Amino acid sequence: MKWYELTNPNFLDTPALMVHPNRIVSNINRAKEIVGDINRLRPHVKTHKMLEVGKLQVEQGIKKFKCATLAEAKMMAQAGAENILIAYQLVGPRPTQLSKLKLKYSDTTFSSLVDSNSGVDNLANVALGHQQMSVYIDLNLGHHRSGIQPGESLNELINYIRNQKNVKLIGFHGYDGHIRDEDVDRRINQSDSAFEALQPFLDKHPDLLLVAGGSPTFAVHSRYSNRDSSPGTFVFWDHGYESKFPQYQFQYAAVLGTRVISKLDNRTFCFDLGYKHVAAEGAHPQIIFFDTPKYQQQIHSEEHLTVKFEEDMQLQVGDILYGVPRHICPTVALYPAAHVVRDHEIDTSWEVTVRNISL
Repeated sequence: MKWYELTNPNFLDTPALMVHPNRIVSNINRAKEIVGDINRLRPHVKTHKMLEVGKLQVEQGIKKFKCATLAEAKMMAQAGAENILIAYQLVGPRPTQLSKLKLKYSDTTFSSLVDSNSGVDNLANVALGHQQMSVYIDLNLGHHRSGIQPGESLNELINYIRNQKNVKLIGFHGYDGHIRDEDVDRRINQSDSAFEALQPFLDKHPDLLLVAGGSPTFAVHSRYSNRDSSPGTFVFWDHGYESKFPQYQFQYAAVLGTRVISKLDNRTFCFDLGYKHVAAEGAHPQIIFFDTPKYQQQIHSEEHLTVKFEEDMQLQVGDILYGVPRHICPTVALYPAAHVVRDHEIDTSWEVTVRNISL
């Protein structure tokens, strides 16, 4: 029996998200091995969004985490995380929400990103009591999504924060998400080049920390003893990254199950896996089926995925296939819970916690 198969899949309601705890732990340990120093590993929890997975990471000795949302930060505080960075500049009601989180979870250190004076002011103006809001400066190192470029404006922002009473500068945050070269040496060179302009600021401010990278480049940053590396996808892994970075040797730990709901001919089938149950962005295919011929997507809509295989398939209506998505992070967010599989049996379920957290 293949590792992903269920002994009795007849009771599985599809489409379904299934997770394998033994493989999750294996991936956590592999990330620790790659980084070398667990104190420099700061996983991003946006991939799993599950309290139980967060607890697994804490149980494996990880103390620091990165989050995309305040709901994720609250979840990880509940999981026992000691240090949480919200990798976002907080606007609207969010600075006040963060201030309240700091009061409620006083055993956890929270910080967030800023890339402007107004972002700093938003935090300073809502600090409750004798709070001090901790921040990292978000850097634009070529990704051009957010952040400030190293230069005189960065000097000015550093000085502006240093002069604040209620805001404390902890370090820099650099996400080089645009660097995805499949060749390891080129990826190293590209990442090092992207961070080169920051080095004078690190030399000038040796007290400031650096949180850097994502799944493609976290191993690059692990070469530097003064950087935290922030992979996220590793905990479940997906086909998009496995096809580009197999050298990491992570295992698939999250699987989708889907059934045939219509047979058009011996090669063309419709599955119950629309884009409400698997991330639809990016190039086709959205899911890689295990142990099947290659296929072309014909139609992908809200509840339907119609594909045409390159060879005849002995599939009938109701048959189940297993596979992994191209992009696991937004796929997880589509499910209220994941089935937990141990020894080919569904043991329990883990809630996708962040979907139901209120602030």
